[in-house]
Amino acid sequence: MAGVPRLGIYNGRAKDVSCAGDNITYEVALNDKERCSIQCIPELSYFRGGQPPWYVEAAWEVEDDEILAVVTKQDVTGPRKDSDIKLTMDNGALSYVGTRLTWKQPPPEEDKLKVKKAEIELARLEAQAKEAALAAEKEELNEKQAKQQAEAQA
Repeated sequence: MAGVPRLGIYNGRAKDVSCAGDNITYEVALNDKERCSIQCIPELSYFRGGQPPWYVEAAWEVEDDEILAVVTKQDVTGPRKDSDIKLTMDNGALSYVGTRLTWKQPPPEEDKLKVKKAEIELARLEAQAKEAALAAEKEELNEKQAKQQAEAQA
């Protein structure tokens, strides 16, 4: 068993895939222990006989000497949602459709400001929901109090 692959961006180039000059770069980004992205970047235009470009996001896990990636976000072309993509691990490199992909750089870090803004927005929405619930509860208590006062006066 090869173990867990190194997180980061792997890429490799396949030459003359469907015709002469149809060279394709495959890029796999293992972003964290659960998420990855895989893309096909052709050199030759689709209108000149090349492959269509595509980009998918997937959830991945290691099974024996393979990475099994299940597509979670599909592109117009390329693998469909919920389809399996198998990447073979071999001495620190990956292999996809017969193309050796070597590690190039660590995964891109998430924009910390963007993450912080999302956390703040989530906290704001939670506060609004709590405020609305408290207002509804207050209104209900006021109605009960008014009803009790009316009964007491009667």
